[in-house]
Amino acid sequence: MEKSTSLSTTNFGQLYPYNFPYEPYNIQIELMQKIEQALEEEKIGIFSSPTGTGKSLSIICSTFNFIEKNLEQEELELRTKICDAEKALEDINNNEKANDLGWVSLHSKKRDVCENIMQLKSDLEKYQKFHERNTEIRTKIENRISLKSNKDIGSHKSKKTKGEEDDDTQLVSDLDDVVLDDDVADESDESKETFNPEENMGSAITPKIIYSSRTHSQLAQFVNEVKRTVYGRRVRVVTLGSRSNLCVNPAVNKLKHSSQINDKCTEMQRSSSNKCPYANRLGMQDLRDDILGITQDIEEISILGSRTKACSYFASRMAAKEAQVIVVPYNILLHKQTRESLGLKLEQNIVIIDEAHNLLDTIASIHSAQVNGGQIIDTFSQLNQYMIKYNKRLSPRNLMMVKQLQSLLRCFVKLIQEKSEKASQHEIFSPTELLVKIGAEDLNVFQILDFCEKSQIARKLFGFSTIMQTDRKVSENSPETVNGTLAFLAKLKQNKQDPKKIKKPPKKKKPSQIEPEKAQENESTSLGSPLYALIELFRCLTSPLGEGRILLTRNLDEVRSSTLKFILLDPANQFREIVEKTRSLILIGGTMEPVSEFFDLLFLPLGISPKNMINFSCNHVIPDENIMPICLARGPKGKSPLEFTFKTRGDPELLRNVGELLIDLLPHIPGGVILFFPSYEYERTFYEFFKKNGILSKLESGSKKKIFREPKNSNQINKLLSEYSRAIDDMVKERSRGAILLSVVGGKMSEGINFSDDMCRCVIMIGLPYANLFSPELKEKMSFLASRKEGLDQVYYENLCLKAVNQSIGRAIRHRSDYASIILLDRRYCDKQSIQDNLPKWIQTRLKVTPHYDSATCLVQKFFSAKARKNSSTT
Repeated sequence: MEKSTSLSTTNFGQLYPYNFPYEPYNIQIELMQKIEQALEEEKIGIFSSPTGTGKSLSIICSTFNFIEKNLEQEELELRTKICDAEKALEDINNNEKANDLGWVSLHSKKRDVCENIMQLKSDLEKYQKFHERNTEIRTKIENRISLKSNKDIGSHKSKKTKGEEDDDTQLVSDLDDVVLDDDVADESDESKETFNPEENMGSAITPKIIYSSRTHSQLAQFVNEVKRTVYGRRVRVVTLGSRSNLCVNPAVNKLKHSSQINDKCTEMQRSSSNKCPYANRLGMQDLRDDILGITQDIEEISILGSRTKACSYFASRMAAKEAQVIVVPYNILLHKQTRESLGLKLEQNIVIIDEAHNLLDTIASIHSAQVNGGQIIDTFSQLNQYMIKYNKRLSPRNLMMVKQLQSLLRCFVKLIQEKSEKASQHEIFSPTELLVKIGAEDLNVFQILDFCEKSQIARKLFGFSTIMQTDRKVSENSPETVNGTLAFLAKLKQNKQDPKKIKKPPKKKKPSQIEPEKAQENESTSLGSPLYALIELFRCLTSPLGEGRILLTRNLDEVRSSTLKFILLDPANQFREIVEKTRSLILIGGTMEPVSEFFDLLFLPLGISPKNMINFSCNHVIPDENIMPICLARGPKGKSPLEFTFKTRGDPELLRNVGELLIDLLPHIPGGVILFFPSYEYERTFYEFFKKNGILSKLESGSKKKIFREPKNSNQINKLLSEYSRAIDDMVKERSRGAILLSVVGGKMSEGINFSDDMCRCVIMIGLPYANLFSPELKEKMSFLASRKEGLDQVYYENLCLKAVNQSIGRAIRHRSDYASIILLDRRYCDKQSIQDNLPKWIQTRLKVTPHYDSATCLVQKFFSAKARKNSSTT
């Protein structure tokens, strides 16, 4: 593809349209123009930009250029309006002197014009303060850099702050960590956080850009791309994260659960005697300016906070108020409570959601919750013991609320333990139906949730259970035998000092002998209080009616393994505020097809017209001769079509047909070949059949490729990829012709892993990965969609499948010079136009439909032969 030629050049190397750091391709310019159009027209944009097309830089240069132009334009318009108003005031003054008869009318006009001028100058002052603040920040940073080299930040990674090395202070040191504060349930939300990061802020300019992606590594990659452009020096970019990511207090960030970290931080803010030493205002203000002046990712911000002994979490929140671009992970942007707790405002700002192909699933996941029987039983047990020990210390209101929480948990315990003949393995309820079912309709779940959040009872309960587990014998005694909590703590301390008094650990039981309650108790405590998970479920139970369902899955053999899961059926309502409050919304990803699900499930339910949306799909930067997508309907035998349905997928004739196809085809393909199967079970079916019938050995010997299998355990992924990569590297030494990787659609290899160049010269998709229709969750979701619009459930079901296909085949072709073949094995890829229409556009335009096996083999052979000749001529 030709690069654009009519482009200007200046400094920062060469400066191109939108301040692109190098000469952009035509498709990059098209994408930036479409994004700019969406911003100017204040519309919703859905954009597809395949991997290798410079998506991140296109986003940065188009959107950052827009806010800079918008800033200049608004400032210029204000100055023009002020000049016009001052000229009008001068005319009024002249008329007032020349004509005394209309002095009342002229005086009224004069007053209005003067008020208008004052307002305009006040608005202009905001922009002047913005520029002055930029100068102030740059001066501070230049002075600081001249005193100390910036490389100290990087060297700090391996250092610890004073006191961190020997900080083995127990989490629970006194009653404040265990007993509920008096009447804390009556406190207002403002009392939870005494430090206000919005105080004494510099002027903020709108619109801001709020950029969001799925993982912190993706956000860091985006920030690093910003640094490659001129905008890294000119635009204020701030990355926000949770306390878990940014807390630099070693006594707090060592806690294992994010909710514990949040609660401990909030408590230290409210405390008069145990303030966090890192929450010093002057230090945080200096850190805020460093964050605003130097574009940094979340790890760099945390390291800088550790070095300067200032809180990175609150400093970044302070910086966000003055930022032009705010970078956040999905869970902050898409979760209203988290978004508001960080002060992230949507009004008239631009929101960009990257990697948005899984947006609907992400919204559903963030607003779902699941608890198991073990968590319910452990919380109920801990709460009962807590009440025995501390009921006399609790205020009347706290005592009442703890008893209500006990009642609700007792109802849940009865539900999962139900063993009547009528009790089925799976049951679905609405939140109201669940409360009626368990006999808790008289309990106010909203009030219980509010109490749990404000009282920090989950953290208190965790502290209590930590004490009880330290000396189980004491926890089993009645309160009278323990002379108060202080005596109990003193005994713990004494036991630590006197080894003779430390009890020997009990003799280990065999796995079958371990009591499930005790085994699970240790597990749940190590992960934090199980009440945290239940609080999330309570939050879901208070969702608006019609949005979700509760799925009960019973395990009659092991009650602790039973689960209660809240399933969000309608993601649109949780996304409403983002759509309605923002100036523009940009959804972008490598493959956004099928786009119809965004219209049907997200925007149409919110009343958004297609006229207010822009949909654009980039072509790929690779030339046509670098990709060979093929859909194949028949194998070598050709008697029956290749169709991997639920009924036929175990057919020995079908499996043998695929085996012979691979034996014939793979010797023509160099490098790595990835086979994607619909499920782990089906991959195992193929592998065992191939092994039993000698097909596996023929594949390895004929293609000279070693065969690898994707493991279910994520801990083994790195080892597998290392061995797979080594097998590819052996091609250079002519020991092999690559490797074969048997993978699963929706597994660890189907998304987020880069298989460029020889790592993947061919992707083969075995069948269509349709979801299990018998899944209770899927059945309920499809029933909900069918009730909304006829046929919408079937569209959703097919889209679910094709999204997974598109992500899997996207593992190949990662840059402009890359090349690969993509083979779709199933008759339905050839016959169903609806399936072809939902493939990525860059695949659709090049797709070869081959009903017969011979023609497909010929195409593949010619494709790789041409590449071999080209590679040999260039070496």
